[in-house]
Formats: sequence, structure tokens, C-alpha cells
Amino acid sequence: MRHSLPTVLAVLVAAAGIGYGLMVLSQDLRRVSDDLDAVARDMSTMSDDVRSIADDVNAIADALAGEPEDDEQRQTTGVAQRAHAPRLRRTHLVIRRRPRVHVAGAR
Repeated sequence: MRHSLPTVLAVLVAAAGIGYGLMVLSQDLRRVSDDLDAVARDMSTMSDDVRSIADDVNAIADALAGEPEDDEQRQTTGVAQRAHAPRLRRTHLVIRRRPRVHVAGAR
């Protein structure tokens, strides 16, 4: 009977350690999931910006070619944004800019 109490205590300590490890791991996974969600929203914002720029370029090309303006909005086939998730702006994200490389002969 004397050996069973230390064994039970050792098993309880091991179970507590495993539980704590799983809790820390779940917090890390939640943090990574939030970061990936922010990146996905930022990519969606960039995609919208690229579409807008492409529409502007097409409008300029049409104007230069003398074609009449097309007032209809283009329907995109992109993935719709989730209604329950607020859209992040670039000001909410930390953007690391790489230093510009000077190329010889370039302005």
C-alpha cells in the first residue's frame, strides 16, 4: 500500500504536466490561427486593390482608344468575405518593408 500512493501522485503530476503542455500548445495554435486569418484578410484586401487598379487601367486604355465608358461594374468570381469577421486595414498590421536595393545606372 505504501508504494501505491507515490505511484498515484506521480501519475497525477504527469497528467497535470501533459494537460499544461496541451493548454500551452492550444494557445500557440490559436495565435497562429489568428495570424493566418489576418494574413488571409490582408491578401483579400490586396486582391481587391489589384482588381481596382486593373479596372482603372482598363478605363484609361478604353479612354485612350476612344471607346465609350463602361459604367457597369464587373462581377468578380472571387471568394466572398466572411460577414462575421471585420475586415482589417493595413494600419492594423505590422508591415515590414525591405530596404531598397540601389541598382547601378538606375535613378
